[in-house]
Amino acid sequence: MIIEAHAKINWSLNITGRRSDGYHLVDMLLQRIALHDILEILPSEGLSLTLGPESSFTAPLDGSNLILKAAHALRERAGVDRGAAFILTKRIPSGAGLGGGSADAAAALLALNRLWGLDLPLKELEALSLPLGADIPFCLHREAMRVTGIGETLAPLPALPERHLVLLKGPEGLDTGSVYRQYDRTAVMSSYHHERAAAALMSPCADLRSVLTNVLELPALSLCPRIKADLGRLYSAGASFAQMTGSGSAVYGVFGDEDRTAKACLSLKEADPECVCIKTSTI
Repeated sequence: MIIEAHAKINWSLNITGRRSDGYHLVDMLLQRIALHDILEILPSEGLSLTLGPESSFTAPLDGSNLILKAAHALRERAGVDRGAAFILTKRIPSGAGLGGGSADAAAALLALNRLWGLDLPLKELEALSLPLGADIPFCLHREAMRVTGIGETLAPLPALPERHLVLLKGPEGLDTGSVYRQYDRTAVMSSYHHERAAAALMSPCADLRSVLTNVLELPALSLCPRIKADLGRLYSAGASFAQMTGSGSAVYGVFGDEDRTAKACLSLKEADPECVCIKTSTI
């Protein structure tokens, strides 16, 4: 069985509070993008993970990988002693805020649910996956969503227009926990309004810059100053809107059509061969 694990971008990320256990409460608008990892799952007696030879990036292959964590959690929840051999072709950079690990884990859960004949409903897979990662419940779905709480409350958005994107990431990645701790120290407040943001996303001609925000961008900038420069590079290349996704360190720019996106990606790669620059689109 082969399944695609699509990355995501944050159109918005607002923090609305903090629970007594330390988890941050969020209000996010998330959408999947065409960039994806490929996960091949083969029947096996045990659980194993290897990296495919055509991978663009590396990934941990031990028990710290969310694919194996998800497989173990599903096996325990279902009370089965089944196995699977995973072959991961990694195309989504890590430490980027693109949800690559979460997408891989969600893909593994969906595939194993079929391969093992468990037929668990999506709601059960969402609940099972939430302790592993806040983005995994969203990644079990394909449609764009508003995500609130600590990642457990999902509300599908109306169909959004396709947007052409350039992803840009420097050599340095960011740890999500470190960015949230920096946010707590800086206490950045946001004037984010969900209704205006959602309405803008539904219009292909809207001024996204005036309504979308990621409150983790400033804290992330203090840990990875390159982010500010990368945002400037995207605007200089012709982006109508540019923003950091998730907790960084990747940023994305929105371009008017596929041709302009391709030209921008080529010029950005030529200007900085060390950066990761990827042309993609929303799905």
